[in-house]
Amino acid sequence: MTGWSDGGKKKAKLPPKYAASRSRKVAAGHTDEPQALGASSKSTKPSDTRRVQVKPKPLYRSSSEGSGHLRIKQKEKEAKERASDYSDGSFLDAMSSWLSRFLGFHTTPHSMDTILPFVFLGNDHAASDLTGLRKAGITHVCNVAAQCDIHFPNDFHYLHLRLLDNPTQQLAKHLQAASEFIHRAKHADGRVLVHCVAGVSRSACVVVAYLLEHCMMPLVQAYAYVKRKRPVMCPSTAFRMQLALYEIALFESSSVLSSHDPDWDFYELNMYRQAKLGRRR
Repeated sequence: MTGWSDGGKKKAKLPPKYAASRSRKVAAGHTDEPQALGASSKSTKPSDTRRVQVKPKPLYRSSSEGSGHLRIKQKEKEAKERASDYSDGSFLDAMSSWLSRFLGFHTTPHSMDTILPFVFLGNDHAASDLTGLRKAGITHVCNVAAQCDIHFPNDFHYLHLRLLDNPTQQLAKHLQAASEFIHRAKHADGRVLVHCVAGVSRSACVVVAYLLEHCMMPLVQAYAYVKRKRPVMCPSTAFRMQLALYEIALFESSSVLSSHDPDWDFYELNMYRQAKLGRRR
């Protein structure tokens, strides 16, 4: 008998005994037809393979390429060190500059502001401007930043307190020394510039402390007064907390615990308020 294949050609039909034999071979996985490329058979045993480690060839840089790579690494290291040293100042300088342009404040990164007739508050740019210092009649400079250098040691009287602008810095124990320095400048008919990197945190706290100790101002009033004179003033909450405790140490009372000013509404001081109220009960 004959059958028809898919191509339309006649295909011989195997006799029964050969057809049965072929069926058994197919069931056992053995056929006479070639397997497709990549197909595997159940009876095929895997060949033994051995892992061979190939060591890559070392890469060699030319002398010029190597020196260029080292220069790039050195520049990256120096940039990171500068960013670490001046991270507080660079950000605050940029912020004060933006506020000056946007809000119309007459305070730029290169300026200082008059707080009292003999007390000026500014940044390191102002402290490095010899012409500006002489024009303002500055005789004393109180530098309260670890990152800032003494720019003109032969031209002015200096006090350098190497303070950092971070929450762990113990600011309060240096406030009295700074206040005394400012007071001596006043009695010598001099003028003092108090500065840090940006003139918004450390140096601002020193000026506020002077108003507390020598002008007998309550902290709420002293802080608001300095902020009106230099609107970019923005000490950290850690420093504001130290000022609050400094006021209590000076006057045995606090003007900020009952204040509703947003500057005195922060976590550390609120916890202190709750503790004080708890003891009263």
